[in-house]
Amino acid sequence: MQSKSALGILFRIPEFGKVKSRLAAQLGDERALSLYKVMLQQTMQKAKDLRGVEAYGFYDGNIEAFDNQIGLTLYGQQGKDLGEKMLNAFIRLFALGFNRVCLIGSDSPTVPELYIYNALDLLSEYHLVLGPCQDGGYYLIGLKSAMPELFEGIPWGSGDVLSVTIKKAAVLNISYSMLPAWYDIDTPEDLQSWVGVSN
Repeated sequence: MQSKSALGILFRIPEFGKVKSRLAAQLGDERALSLYKVMLQQTMQKAKDLRGVEAYGFYDGNIEAFDNQIGLTLYGQQGKDLGEKMLNAFIRLFALGFNRVCLIGSDSPTVPELYIYNALDLLSEYHLVLGPCQDGGYYLIGLKSAMPELFEGIPWGSGDVLSVTIKKAAVLNISYSMLPAWYDIDTPEDLQSWVGVSN
């Protein structure tokens, strides 16, 4: 069977007072919104530029407030928590005929394209690929089929997301591989790393 690869981006519609709360707490809502718009545009453009990979966006919020400059196909997120939203994004992309699918957020605009390509390549051998973050979560998750059990009972928003996911994969006998660590942009300290890479 010919491999068909997709990358989904889960993101929140950029609206004042509704994005990057930890940045906004120190930098103000206006600055946080401005920075988030740049992060999202960079992430979407990177996804669209990937060769041999189709990119899609999965949004949370008022789509009428979003200027889809990059032109990705967009779907509304579905689910009560992050796990359900990711699972439903996977289900939709597999239903479209893809057999290697990765999801990322809008918080890692500098993640190297090579890491995304590597994740998709690894899915030829493993069922699950994870890109670990320094905060205990992951910046990327890749699957070659939908696995609802993998998203159940995960403490979303905590520093244990990655470790619990790995333990669950082991219990379910799901083969997995890890990408190099990268970072999300959630705090002013993270912002310094982003600026350093961007310049």
